[in-house]
Amino acid sequence: MDAVHTKMSDGRDLCLRPLNNADAPLIEAGIMALSDRSRYFRFFSSFKQAPQSVLDKLITFEGKNHLAWGAVDSSLDTKPAIAAAHIIRADYLPYSRGDFAIAVLDDYHDQGIARAIIACLFSEAVDKGFTHVELDVLSENAAGLSLFRWLGGVSLNSVTHVRHMEIELRPALRILKQSPSVTLEAVFKAF
Repeated sequence: MDAVHTKMSDGRDLCLRPLNNADAPLIEAGIMALSDRSRYFRFFSSFKQAPQSVLDKLITFEGKNHLAWGAVDSSLDTKPAIAAAHIIRADYLPYSRGDFAIAVLDDYHDQGIARAIIACLFSEAVDKGFTHVELDVLSENAAGLSLFRWLGGVSLNSVTHVRHMEIELRPALRILKQSPSVTLEAVFKAF
C-alpha cells in the first residue's frame, strides 16, 4: 500500500501513508509541533525536544516488527506532517501483540484523522499477523480514553494515573467500518 487519499471532516485533503526511515525529520518536527499537553499525553513527559532514544525507537522501520503510518495535510503546498501512529512488537509481549501509540497535532483534532490513521495501521497489522495491541494512556486523557474504549479497548490494569489497555484489532476494524465517515470510506476502499 503506497498511500490513501481522503478528506478530513472539514473537507481538507488528507494523505495517509506508511512511514519509512526517510521520514525521521518529519517525525521529529511533528513531536516538536505538538502542544506541551499533547506531547505529555503521548510521551508522558514534558520534554520540548525528543531525546535521541525516543527518536531512534520511532524511526526504525522494517515493516514486520515496527509498523507506522503518517498523515499529511495535502491541502497545503507545504504538505505538513500532522499525525503518526505506530505498532511495535516488544520482546515482553507475545508475537501477535504490539505496543500501540498515536499522536495528532492539536490544530487537527476532531477531523477524523485519528480514526483514519488507526484504520490504516490496524488493517496492515492484521495482515502482518498482529491480533491485539496494548497501550498506556493517562487517566486525564479523556479524549484518548474515549476513542480507545469506543474501539473496544479494555483496561488490563491501572497504576496511579496510567491505564494499561488492550484492543483486539479485528473487532476494532469492524467498529471503524460501521462508522459513518467519508474519511474512513476511502481508507476501507483502499484496503
